[in-house]
This record gives sequence, C-alpha cells and structure tokens, in this order.
Amino acid sequence: MARSRYRHRFPTSGGRIGHSALVAEAAYVRRHYPVLTCKVFPDRLVCVGDVLPFEGAERYRIKVDYRYGDIPRVRILKPLIEADSRIHTYGDGTLCLYDGRKEPWQRTYHLYDRIIPWVAEWLVFYEIFRLTGRWIGKEAQHSGQKTRQG
Repeated sequence: MARSRYRHRFPTSGGRIGHSALVAEAAYVRRHYPVLTCKVFPDRLVCVGDVLPFEGAERYRIKVDYRYGDIPRVRILKPLIEADSRIHTYGDGTLCLYDGRKEPWQRTYHLYDRIIPWVAEWLVFYEIFRLTGRWIGKEAQHSGQKTRQG
C-alpha cells in the first residue's frame, strides 16, 4: 500500500482537533486584531504584525508563535530588544507575560483575549521602563536568569 504524502499533515499531539483549533484561533485573532497577519501550519499558528502601544510611542513588530496546547511564545522582532530580566524577558528573548506557575496555559485559552492584550500591556510597561528605568507592571519572583516554565 502506498504511503500517503499527507500522513504528517496534522500534528501528532492533538491531531485534527489541534489543527482545527489553530484554524479557529487564527480566525479569532484576525477578527479582533486585523493588523496581525496569521499563518496556520500543520502544528502551529504564527501571527505577526505591528503594534503601537499608545500615540507617540515607538511602533513594535511582534511575533506570536503558538503550538496547540503549548505556552504561546512572543517576541519583539523590531526594534531589537535585548533579553533582560528587568524588563521581563526570558533568556531566549521571548516575553514574560504572566506567571505560568500560578495559572498554567490551558488549551481552552485564546490568544486574542489573553496573550495579545498582555503583549500590548507589556509594551506600555516597556515604554515606561525606557523613561524611568523601573518596571511598574506585576512581577513574579525569579531567581537568576529567567527560564521558560513548561
């Protein structure tokens, strides 16, 4: 019997349900944030776009990378921001948006009503940090260099 060239089309974790959830998630993001361009891959969703935290602030290009059921990973693509625990980034440059130890990411959560608003909030706190040198947002205690939970 010939092997199907589509046998790896859907992720092994979550299968068709995972892929369908990613397609639905992309639709939610597009509906609520038309400035973001989303691409659905067999095993993940990637959304990229420019965000202006407030009038007069710098414009930031963000990338949200979400594998179904995993913690979404968010990066600032432009301008380049060096990883720094004082501004709540992990060593790999992704943003620390919430304390996953207190509330782990659930498959039922959505990017459009959690992650993307948290990114906008993070950017406001970052702009304030640039002016004052102080992070005024909520923080979770970390020892040493931040590493990803999960």
